[in-house]
Amino acid sequence: MTNILRSSLALATLGAAMIDGGCTVLPRVDAKGEAQTIRGLDAQFGDAAARKDLPGYVAAYAPDAVMMSDTSEIRGITGIRTNAKAFLTAPGLALKVVPEKIDIATGGDLALDTGHLEVGVDTLQGRMKITAHYFHVWQKLNGRWLLIFEIVGTRGPAVAM
Repeated sequence: MTNILRSSLALATLGAAMIDGGCTVLPRVDAKGEAQTIRGLDAQFGDAAARKDLPGYVAAYAPDAVMMSDTSEIRGITGIRTNAKAFLTAPGLALKVVPEKIDIATGGDLALDTGHLEVGVDTLQGRMKITAHYFHVWQKLNGRWLLIFEIVGTRGPAVAM
């Protein structure tokens, strides 16, 4: 048997074994590109808050997303929308999302995004700044990245700006 025939037979056998054995070949994922996409979504999230754009802000979340903070746990888009509506009414609201680390899963359908939030609001005592840390889990659903899980915790008290 020639080398070409042996190689072809070996490849055909391997291919059949992979199909028959249920072996899954993962798609090639551009992790850097996907991480950049997540960074862009983080920025859009903050921009929507600054514009007080409720639909734009809530658009980042999956329908069954979970949001947790120091004081609450909210499940589902209806609760998240209600919470966001109250948040976006804060006078002088500014939100900056600062990603510090973004990891893309090998399959390219999940991302872990950690960083901090810089929130500015106007109060009766003047302009205040709150810094919080966040942990986001994004899932790619039908080709679109959506937040499925968010934890936000403050890093100390609000300070005057």
